[in-house]
Amino acid sequence: MKDCEVIRRVLKDKLSELEGRVGRIAEDVRRASGPLPADSVEQVSQRANDEVLDGLSEGARAEIGQINAALDRMERGDYGLCKECGEDIRVERLEAVPYAEFCIDCAE
Repeated sequence: MKDCEVIRRVLKDKLSELEGRVGRIAEDVRRASGPLPADSVEQVSQRANDEVLDGLSEGARAEIGQINAALDRMERGDYGLCKECGEDIRVERLEAVPYAEFCIDCAE
């Protein structure tokens, strides 16, 4: 696939961005992990904020896993092949979702 190098670059850029995001979230959580304020409204707010940060971090880590799997498929030479039917995944789909494992038909 001639577009593979372009997509590899996109994946690596996205990977770097996500790793930075996870690091910043971890810093925010560490900074906020001190004793909770005595005010119950502030406690509720802090806990809600922590839950949002946990969700963002979890989502970023999941996407990092998908990107690493796509980069591994590139190394093995089976990137762009549907894991279900074995057919080529359309370039347009890979451009939109570069870590896609399935063609559009099998993904539905």
